[in-house]
Amino acid sequence: MIFISRVRAIHIMVSDDYSQFNVLVVDDFKQFHSTISDMLESFGIKHIDTTASGSQAIKLCRAKTYDIILCDYNMGQNKKNGQQVLESLKFHKILPHQTLFLLVTAEVSKSMVMATYDNEPDAYIVKPFNAKLLKQRIGKLVTKRQTLTELNRLIEEELDDEAITECERLIESNGRHTLACQKLLSELYLKTKQYDQAETLYLQVLSKRDRDWAKLGLARTKRAQDDNEQALQLLEEVIEKTPHYMPAFDLMADIYEECNELDNALSTMRNVVSLSPNSILRHQRLAQVAEHTNDFAAATEAHLKSIELGTYSCYESEKNFLGLGRGTAQLIADNDPQAHEYAQKTLNVLKEVDQRFKLTDEAQLQVKLLLAQVHVGLDNTTTARDLLWEVEQVIDKESTVIGIDTALDRVKALNATNQQQRSKDILSELVKQHENDEIALEKLDRLLDEPRSKVVRKRVADINRDGISLYDEKRYKEAITVFRRAQKLFPKFIGVNLNLVQALNGEMRGNGYNDEFMACCVATLDTVASFIPETHEQFERYRQLYEAARELRSGR
Repeated sequence: MIFISRVRAIHIMVSDDYSQFNVLVVDDFKQFHSTISDMLESFGIKHIDTTASGSQAIKLCRAKTYDIILCDYNMGQNKKNGQQVLESLKFHKILPHQTLFLLVTAEVSKSMVMATYDNEPDAYIVKPFNAKLLKQRIGKLVTKRQTLTELNRLIEEELDDEAITECERLIESNGRHTLACQKLLSELYLKTKQYDQAETLYLQVLSKRDRDWAKLGLARTKRAQDDNEQALQLLEEVIEKTPHYMPAFDLMADIYEECNELDNALSTMRNVVSLSPNSILRHQRLAQVAEHTNDFAAATEAHLKSIELGTYSCYESEKNFLGLGRGTAQLIADNDPQAHEYAQKTLNVLKEVDQRFKLTDEAQLQVKLLLAQVHVGLDNTTTARDLLWEVEQVIDKESTVIGIDTALDRVKALNATNQQQRSKDILSELVKQHENDEIALEKLDRLLDEPRSKVVRKRVADINRDGISLYDEKRYKEAITVFRRAQKLFPKFIGVNLNLVQALNGEMRGNGYNDEFMACCVATLDTVASFIPETHEQFERYRQLYEAARELRSGR
């Protein structure tokens, strides 16, 4: 890996005189240090330092500000690669706008480029290269950066109005970097919510040439203007033209999730990670979307991949370890066929979490509660109860105040270890305790038989309205699809489950008996029977639908 350092950047970059550049060469091969040093010295650079460690390079960047960074991609096994060094520099905000970052690599593969969309280098340098090529690349980048020095300073200091004025000045001068300035200006317009100006500028760029970034920006503008339909259409055009343009998929998933089209959001994120398998941020996002759709197998797999990719990444997060535990615990509770396989993997991974992170006391309780549920899946009931007992002692004897996530982990662990009544009592207490906390209620809704949060109530009301309307029009199969989707999101909501049964009964009465539909009907009724008390207001409806299904089955 190779770095070129800045002491007085603006002064240094005013000519082709590189004599004042300070250079840091970083690569795991010392012979490469010598080769690059010779090239840099031939440019007139006098001060060259070397190191073989990406972590040491980051420390040096904390101590100095650099003009140019040439970073070797492959730093050897069990070390940060060059892309992860760039991520760390940006993540910790120690890479100024003025610093140029060039990634040096033996080849520019598609998977490598896909993984850099979130933190793109200024350029790639492909080995082998000679001094002439290196100097040409550096010269062009330095010239561009020199032109944009003042603009970059204003952007870095978040002086948006002044940055907009500088952008407009540079565009009016019609220099060779006009297009780059138009891109920056449009982003500033979006940031400052000047949507009409942003739209006008994007359309102006697109009128001359179809550019992906401009169409993506126009889609972002349409979304900001609450025109999601137009935004999605623009994104589909981008993806059709450039199927590997990751930011278009990212925005599309955001819009689908915002519109509660969660199946589409999940499908979009699946496409993204298949195109960019080495992007930890996208696997983390897939896990999040999969959790929202209750697709715990997909969430668990995405968490596992995030953990694997996170070993040397600044984006490594304990949330992925906890998410893995929660996903696996739910697969166990649902008797999923893959549960046992995931349980063993999860057990091994969770044993490492306290070695990779400095966990808070509450996070340690969460890990134990999750381990208890995982051990249930591995038929280690005694170990599961012992872990749960340890947590209960801390909570009850020390009067420890725990957050809603830990409380829900506790409820599920009690359920998993056949302490259903205590689980139910604590759940009821939590509903009362958080009756004015919408965020907590939304999380609790996943375990309740009816929605308590305003957001979920509205969502369920909208779904039921659509499904009932289809049912009334005798479009039973479409109604079934709607209610099945709702059941996946809210598996314990009695009203949703009974609406599904009614739609299934309607389809079989109107269009004939169907084994698949009857199997779904029976399974849904069995689910409701497992938790509906005879005193429940919908118990009589449940009984009538049960009888209707039984008659259909006997009269087939």
